[in-house]
Amino acid sequence: MGYNQRREANETERASMDDFEKKYAGRVGKTAYIHYKGGAVGDDSLIDDRSTGDPLAVHLGSCALPPGFERVLYLMEIGEEREIVLESEEAYGYYNPKEVQWYTRVMIPNGENLHTGDVLVYTRKADGQQLPARVIDETEDGLRIDLNHPFAGKQLKYWIKLEDVR
Repeated sequence: MGYNQRREANETERASMDDFEKKYAGRVGKTAYIHYKGGAVGDDSLIDDRSTGDPLAVHLGSCALPPGFERVLYLMEIGEEREIVLESEEAYGYYNPKEVQWYTRVMIPNGENLHTGDVLVYTRKADGQQLPARVIDETEDGLRIDLNHPFAGKQLKYWIKLEDVR
């Protein structure tokens, strides 16, 4: 790539970033109303569908959505539809094997009634955030719990429609 091509590419990238920053500044703190449908690429069992009914209200800048998903909402025009693909680092992060642990049933509320495949809510002590946790194995006395998000480590594909921003 020659000097002039590099300069043009840098100017285009800078203009694109300026556009993003203007839209970001105008939308952060506002509420986006969206319809969407998608999930893990290649896994039809992990589908998240909000394509019908009332749009989902999302407070922009609150980190309620994966970073890559929210970033797209800053760039979209109202009424626009878009398909996106997010790598795990732009979505729910990498799958962390350290987040899979064995617990005795008595340590888990209602542990005696939980079985493989059940989902429970785990409250993180550090910040009080509630997260989904899945029972992935069991014995008579114990449960193997996976605290990773179900989409962790997965490439995601979504259809999004931005209905409004207020």
